[in-house]
Amino acid sequence: MKISESCKTLLSVMWVRNEERDLFRARPYNLHIDFTANTNAEKMPLFLATGLTAFNESVVAFCGITPNEKMIWTVINFGLPKLLGPR
Repeated sequence: MKISESCKTLLSVMWVRNEERDLFRARPYNLHIDFTANTNAEKMPLFLATGLTAFNESVVAFCGITPNEKMIWTVINFGLPKLLGPR
């Protein structure tokens, strides 16, 4: 993807590690999503989702950043099934 220096692009990014995805897939019954704002250098909202393991321990299910708070649920609704996969 080529972008010129004068181009202004809004990017949203979500990520998950394989180990975290596998732990979430083993027990996909509990998902808590938390949002924070103005905590990084870009001042972009950060969101973090956690789940529980079979031993009732918290595990990060996925993380992400988005250019503004209005886009958070759109990004999650689109990205969550692609990151964590089908049930």
